[in-house]
Amino acid sequence: MRNPRRCGLLGSLALAAALPAEVAAQVAEAPLPVVTITAQKRPQSALDVNASVAVIDGDTVAENNIQGVRDFFALVPNVNAQENGNGGARTVTISMRGINDQGAGGERVAAVSAFAFYVDDLSVGNAATDTANPPLYDIEAIEVLRGPQGTYFGRNASGGAINIRTNKPGREFFGRMDLGVGNRHAWMSNGVLNIPLSATLALRQTLQKQREHGAVTNVHPVGGDSGTALASGRTSLRWLAGHGVTADASLTRTHETAGTRPLVASGQRRNWGFTAIPLDASFIGNTGLYPDNRGLAFQDSPSRTINDSTVANLSVQWRLPAVDLRAVGGAARGRSDSKQDLDGSGRALIDRVSVFRARSSSLELRASSVGVRSVDWLAGAYAYVDANDFDNEILVRGVIFGWVPGDKANENNIHIRRRGQALFGDLSWHVTPRVTLEGGARYSRDRDHQFWTNVYAANGALSLREHDHGVRVPGALYFASNGDFLRSGGRTAQTIGTEGRNRGHDFSPRLAINYRLRPDLRLYGAFSQGYKAAGVRANPDSGLEFPNISRYRKERVASYEAGMKGEIFGSTRVEAALFDMDWRDFQVHVNQTWCRLADGSLAQDTGGVACAGGPIPVDRIVNAGRARSRGAELSWQARLGSGFSTRGALGVLRARFKDFKGAPNGDASGTEINGAPRKSATANLQWSGSLAGGSAFLRPEVTYRSSFRNVVAPASHIDSFGDRVPARTLWHLRAGLSRGRASVSLSAENLFNKDYFTGFQESVAGRRVDVHPRSILFRLMIVTR
Repeated sequence: MRNPRRCGLLGSLALAAALPAEVAAQVAEAPLPVVTITAQKRPQSALDVNASVAVIDGDTVAENNIQGVRDFFALVPNVNAQENGNGGARTVTISMRGINDQGAGGERVAAVSAFAFYVDDLSVGNAATDTANPPLYDIEAIEVLRGPQGTYFGRNASGGAINIRTNKPGREFFGRMDLGVGNRHAWMSNGVLNIPLSATLALRQTLQKQREHGAVTNVHPVGGDSGTALASGRTSLRWLAGHGVTADASLTRTHETAGTRPLVASGQRRNWGFTAIPLDASFIGNTGLYPDNRGLAFQDSPSRTINDSTVANLSVQWRLPAVDLRAVGGAARGRSDSKQDLDGSGRALIDRVSVFRARSSSLELRASSVGVRSVDWLAGAYAYVDANDFDNEILVRGVIFGWVPGDKANENNIHIRRRGQALFGDLSWHVTPRVTLEGGARYSRDRDHQFWTNVYAANGALSLREHDHGVRVPGALYFASNGDFLRSGGRTAQTIGTEGRNRGHDFSPRLAINYRLRPDLRLYGAFSQGYKAAGVRANPDSGLEFPNISRYRKERVASYEAGMKGEIFGSTRVEAALFDMDWRDFQVHVNQTWCRLADGSLAQDTGGVACAGGPIPVDRIVNAGRARSRGAELSWQARLGSGFSTRGALGVLRARFKDFKGAPNGDASGTEINGAPRKSATANLQWSGSLAGGSAFLRPEVTYRSSFRNVVAPASHIDSFGDRVPARTLWHLRAGLSRGRASVSLSAENLFNKDYFTGFQESVAGRRVDVHPRSILFRLMIVTR
C-alpha cells in the first residue's frame, strides 16, 4: 500500500510543478523581508539582538490559522506545548529549552510562570486560565525569545519571553472581513476597521467570533461535547499629540466557553484512589478505549468552562532629539468559572466546581538613546501588583471514599497577593564598526503572601449499623452501601497551615558581544541570567505531618549562548545557536495522593496500595537542587527560484536533573526533565506565483517532536501509560489565492489524521488522554480601502 504521507507531499509538489513555466516566471523574486524585533524594549534589527528569537509575522498567523501558543510553538525549535490544564481548550503548559512550570498542570493557582508573556509591552502573564494565551487576530508579529531574559523582563523570564505586537491604528481608512468554515461545524467571523478620526487621531476596532463543536462527543443522556466558542474585541486609539509625543491606548475584552474536555478513556493506570472500583465497560457507556475510541466520552455530569478577561493598556512615547521616553501601564482582569466531572464516567461520583479570579496591574518607565552614537543606552523602572483568588469545591455525588452524596471532599478559598519593583538598564558600546559589546542588568524585589479561608474537609460517613446502633437520626439522609446505610459525617474546619509569606531579591546580569562579518551576517556570544521569584505554598488540605507551609527559594538560571545569524548565498537567511544552561533550586510543583493504611500508617497511593481511607492530597512546591540543559538550534528561510521557497527549524536538546533527591517517586537525579523533547523540527516548501489572474501559494508543512516525559508525570524514572508522550510527525497543508481585494485560503492541520496525545487526566476508567483529529478551515478575506 502506498504511504499516504508520501503521496500527499508528492501530490502537493506535483500540483505546483504542473503549473506552466511561464506562470512561475512571472513571479518577481522579492528580497527577504527585514525582521524587526521590539522585545528588548526598543525596535532593533534581528541581527542586533544577541539571542535566539523566532518571529512569526501576521501573514503567517493568518495563513496557518494560528489560534494560540500551541500553534505557533510548532514552528519554533526546542519549545513545546502540552494541553494539561483545566482552564479550557486554550490552556497549555509550555516549555522552552527544557525550562517549564514542572508538574503544575491545571493546578497553577500558586505557581509563578517561567515565561514572560507580553502584549504591546504590557505583561499579561497573570491569567485566570492557568496560562496566558490571548487571541491572535489582527496582529503584527509574535516574537519568541528562548533562554533567560532576566534583564528585560525580570521574574517571569527564566525560560524565555513571548512578545505579541498588535497592529496599531493608521492614518488611512482600512477595512477587512474574514469569514471561515471548517469541519466539526467550525465557523469564524472576524473583522477589522481602521478609521482616521482626524489628522492626529485614529481608531482601530477588531472583532473576532468563532465556534467549533469539538472532537469529543458525550454520548451520555446529559449530552454535550468538547465544543469551544470565542468572542473577542479590541478597541485601539492612537493620538499623535505633536512635539514627538505619541499615545496608544487599547481595551481588549475576551469571552470564551468550552464544554467537555476533549479526553477519551484509556483504561490504563487507575492510580487516583479508585482501587476499590473495578474497571467496568458500563462506566464509560461501552464506548471503547483509546486508541480505538478517539471521539466518544460518557460522563453523567456535563463539564463547562467560561473564561472572561479584560486588558487595558496605555503607552505614551515622547521622542526627543537625543532621548526616547516611554511609559507603559495597564491592568488585566480575568475570571474562569469551571465545572468538571472529575471521575470522567457515567457514574455519579465526584465533580469539581471552581472560580478563579486574577487581577494585575503594572507600570514601566524607561528612557533610551536615539540616533547614531558610539554608545547606546537604556534605563528603566518597573512595578507590579498581582492578586489571585481561587474558590474550590470538590462535590461528592456517590458513596465513595467513605463519603456520601452531598458531602464536599474539600472546600476552600485561596488568596494570593504578589508585588514587586525592579530597576534595569543596558549599554551597547560600538567598539569598532565590526564589534559591539553589550552589558545590562536588572535588580528586582518580590513579595509573596498566600492565605486560605473557609477551609473544610469532609469527615468519614457514619454507619447506621455501627455509629447509630440501628436507630436512624431524625432528618438525616441515609444511603445504601454493602448491606449497611450511611449518612454524612459532616465536615471539619482546617485551620493549621493556612497562611504564609515569603520575599526575595535578585540581580540578573547580561553580557554579550556582536561581531559583524559583513553588514548582513553576524556572530554573537551571550551570557545571561534569569529567575523565578521565591514564594510560598500553603497546604492545609493534607492534615499530614508534612509541612503545611512550603516556602521555596527562587529559581536561578545561567545561560551561555553562541550563535550566528544573517544572510548567506544572497537568498538564504539563517540563525544558528549553541547553548548551555545551568539552573539551581529548580521549582517543581509536587502534587501527590496519599492515604492511610489499615494499621493507621501513611503511604503514597500509586494505584496498588490497599488504602483504608480516602485520598489525602499533598500539594507542595519544592526546589530541585540543580538541573542542566544543553542543545543546538538552526532555523532558515530561503528562496529557491522559480517561485519556490522554504522555511524551517531544527532543535536538539538534552535537559536533565543533576540533583533532585526529593522527587515525588524517589531520587530523580540524572533523569530527563519533564516536557522537554530531545528533538524538534519543522519544515515547509512553498510555491508562490500567478494563477487565474491573481497571486497564489501552495505550502505543505511537516512538524516533529520526539518522545518526552509528560510535564505532569512524577519527576523520576518511573513510567506508566501517559507519563511519556509518544513521538509525533504531523503533516499540514496551506494554500491560498488572492485576486483584487479578495482572497481565499485553505488550512488543513494534521492532514493525515494521525493519532497522538500530549496530556491526560486521571479517572475511574484510567487516564483519559486528549485527542487531535484532522482540522480543516476554508477562509474568505475581503479588504476595503
